[in-house]
Amino acid sequence: MILINRLYLDFNATSPLSPMVRERFFSCSDRSSDLELASDVQGHFANPGAKYFSAQESLKVIHQTAEFILTLFKLPKHRVIFHSGGTEGINLLLKGWAVEKLQLEARSGPKSNSKLLLCYSTADHPCVVGSVDWICRVDDAYANLFAQHRPQPQLLRTQLPRLHQLELGILDNALPDDKQWATKISEQFSEQFGDNALMVGRSLLNFTYVNNETGVAWPLKLASNIKSQCGALVHVDAVQLLGRLSPEYWQLAPDLDFYTFSGHKFGALPGIGFSLVSNNIPPFTLPLISGGGQRAERGGSENVLGIYSLKLALEDLVAHYNYEENLQGRNYLEERLQQLLGERGVFFAKEAERKWGGRAAGATFLRSSNTIAFAIKGVSADSIQMALDLQGIEVGRGAACSSGINQTSRVLKAMGVEETLSKVIPTERTSPSLLPQ
Repeated sequence: MILINRLYLDFNATSPLSPMVRERFFSCSDRSSDLELASDVQGHFANPGAKYFSAQESLKVIHQTAEFILTLFKLPKHRVIFHSGGTEGINLLLKGWAVEKLQLEARSGPKSNSKLLLCYSTADHPCVVGSVDWICRVDDAYANLFAQHRPQPQLLRTQLPRLHQLELGILDNALPDDKQWATKISEQFSEQFGDNALMVGRSLLNFTYVNNETGVAWPLKLASNIKSQCGALVHVDAVQLLGRLSPEYWQLAPDLDFYTFSGHKFGALPGIGFSLVSNNIPPFTLPLISGGGQRAERGGSENVLGIYSLKLALEDLVAHYNYEENLQGRNYLEERLQQLLGERGVFFAKEAERKWGGRAAGATFLRSSNTIAFAIKGVSADSIQMALDLQGIEVGRGAACSSGINQTSRVLKAMGVEETLSKVIPTERTSPSLLPQ
């Protein structure tokens, strides 16, 4: 299907395929060059777990892509786990870490210090909150199992491995040396567990790099500060990083433990993503998806064609992404919308910048170059989305995987936005090549 006279602006949900991916996967002409490209892709279909020639060619593609990713992000002491995308990757790591800890404690028996702390922000993606809820239910199952099968009648449930969750507010992103989160995590751990030294290896923070709804971003040095101060492991949700922030922010911090990316956010095929895991973290013995493949860290046959599309899309992005052009398009569109809507328009990243931007001398307010989140007072998000669609303009609202659900945005509510507005969040996610016309 070819869309004519329509403007697609929902890149934070799904980006169009990169030119190189389109060329390699969907060239249909009889030209010899296109036939060579088609042959190149067709040679990557075999099961990489087998020993014959075609399988080894597929395995070579997987290894080459993994090496390219680690080189691109300058993380030689991490490893790559391929999966279906951001939601699976985050579930894989958060649940994998917690269940690993809980089952190890279960095997060794209950101890007074068998406590875990999982920290996340109010602004995190819904899959983070869902994972925490799932982990807490699993924790309850472990506790009930102990209560039923341990013979000691004096055993108290509070002695069993327990996972505590700490929902943090939204950190001021214009204060790069702020100690707010680290202090809060340390205080919570001390209150629950008594000894801060026990925190190392027993606490995990989910850190969102770029918020998918508002485009507000938080520098990685904030996460590094938290890790250095309180010893928590850190998972970085980097799904909205590539093609949004300046390439200088693509240089990832080697001290952080986990990163997760989703291919369809930067032009790869849908259904493929990857996580980067520090080699200091051993493979989980109870992975979320069990079976063969990938050192048993994520079961199932690898999606070789999807993995190949990751490499193509990343190469395309490195070669052709123009941050300044992207920023120019976003600023132009945002200014025009502000002029058009006047006092009826509310622009959420602008509100955050006014709230946070002037607090620290020399601090830079960091936001995505492609995202405009706004509301119109008195008009529902559905009405705005439908009206724009009738005019050939396609925008998203809220998180991509829950954009069809009419509910209050947790992100905007945490920012202090009144509830009537926090339900009205059509998000303009501009194309990297959108220029003022």
